[in-house]
Amino acid sequence: MSNGTTRILSEEQIDEILYCSRAGEVEDLKTSFDSCLKENHNFDEILKSIQDSNESQNSPLHYAAANGHHGIVSYILEKASLASILAQNDAGNTPLHWAAFNGHLEIVKDLIDRIESLAPKSTSEASTNGAKLTEEERDAIAEKEARQRSIWDVVNNAGRGPMSEAQMNNKEAIVDFMLQRMVTAPTGAPSDETVPEQDTNKPAEAAVQSEEDGITRKTQDLNLQKENAA
Repeated sequence: MSNGTTRILSEEQIDEILYCSRAGEVEDLKTSFDSCLKENHNFDEILKSIQDSNESQNSPLHYAAANGHHGIVSYILEKASLASILAQNDAGNTPLHWAAFNGHLEIVKDLIDRIESLAPKSTSEASTNGAKLTEEERDAIAEKEARQRSIWDVVNNAGRGPMSEAQMNNKEAIVDFMLQRMVTAPTGAPSDETVPEQDTNKPAEAAVQSEEDGITRKTQDLNLQKENAA
């Protein structure tokens, strides 16, 4: 479904890119993107067209991050804008939500590194210097985060950020990493030109949509096979 936007890619192009993103086929993905770029579409236009083509509004980065395909994530991060990296699906989840929930620590690190590199810089110089956090330090950081969210800590429709999703799925290494990064991460709301506007006026029942979101159907995505294969 196009969600009311003009589709700039063919259905075949969209299906191929989404399949490669799920299956981790890096070279085929690059070939598909190169073909689309030769048609004078820029990289972010391609990502947006693919996201708008499906009802769940998942981008190729959502699927690659969810399934742990590091090569594809790296390729997209090199070319995508901050807005595309922080794009939310219909349940409000960013690719970082999915990577965190599924425990892909290296992808979480790469996503946060890239988001912070593209985001307005924080004036804070506080650092943990890689030290293991005590319970008191974790509580202090969590309290600070409650007052001012890091730019990558986007809240989904259920009111949860990526760290909460990781914690719900017992991904403690990711929780510890995110807590440490919150000390120095750029904070504050970026301009509307940088990051897509988030709808903060969604009805209360939106919280229950998490049960229908792809993050709770990850098994289907992980096992998805290419449709109509020869």
